[in-house]
Amino acid sequence: MANIDNDDFVFKIDNFFSESKEKNTINFSFKRVYQESNKFKKSKKARNLREIDCKNQESDTTKQYNVLVRAKLRRKRIRTIVDSKNIRNFHSNLMKIFTLHFITQ
Repeated sequence: MANIDNDDFVFKIDNFFSESKEKNTINFSFKRVYQESNKFKKSKKARNLREIDCKNQESDTTKQYNVLVRAKLRRKRIRTIVDSKNIRNFHSNLMKIFTLHFITQ
């Protein structure tokens, strides 16, 4: 599953809502994207370094992070990474789609 453009993601969400009119569910997940300096490895030492790095990034409140947004309808899955500078624009576009499909039904 490859990342798609933010505008294409919103367009495909609109299609997902059109497909799922009657009885299907669309699942969304939103997740902060960390900048990983330590690669994932099975050793306990490497895992501990990654966890410490993530905790240090969480404590830094001045830094803005990218957001991974995923959606799933039946077996179709799409995802995009929203840049921290474009979050407001992406959020407003997504909310327009939500209100369009929730209010007009």
